[in-house]
Amino acid sequence: METMDQGMEIRTVERRSPSARRETLWVGRGVVTVGIVSALLAGLGRGSADADVPLGTYQVRFRDASPEVQRMARELWAGLEDVIRLRTPKDEWPGIRALEEDLVGPFAGIRGWTWEFRQRGPFIGYLGRPEPGTDHPAYLLHLQENVPHPGRVALDEFHRRLGDGTIVHVGVWFHRAPGPGPEAIRMPEREGWTEVVQGRTRLER
Repeated sequence: METMDQGMEIRTVERRSPSARRETLWVGRGVVTVGIVSALLAGLGRGSADADVPLGTYQVRFRDASPEVQRMARELWAGLEDVIRLRTPKDEWPGIRALEEDLVGPFAGIRGWTWEFRQRGPFIGYLGRPEPGTDHPAYLLHLQENVPHPGRVALDEFHRRLGDGTIVHVGVWFHRAPGPGPEAIRMPEREGWTEVVQGRTRLER
């Protein structure tokens, strides 16, 4: 803190280092992340109602996934909200650098993975590959625009409505040994990916 004398006027100026501002931003984002993920995962403890919903052969329930997969799934579900927020009015999805600059985890907050942004037509993917020589899985935040849906669509863990009314299909996936394909992944389930399922919680808003 420093005090400046300018005639009869006394003004107090507070100076904060860039690192302090960055820390404050991280704390604020952490609070938001906890709130979002808590709401998204609220359906996990609802008991038999969700437990009776059959899964696809390519899906695994969040509670049955390994602790590492659970951790990264939480980060990606929370990061999804920022990805949607940073989408431009011209329908442009944010790249990895934009997410890093905005301190969006896990793209900026978790080491050990290299993230790639891929898009081809309506298919958007944020692909995280682990460092060579590790046994960590790869992760994928998968989005698909312009999905035809007859009638009214419930906003659940698989669907989001954008600001312009567009419905986007979303999912969090992992894979132990994904291929090096250069294009956006269209159908992860056909390429050996496993989708992490929270529960059929409605997110109507």
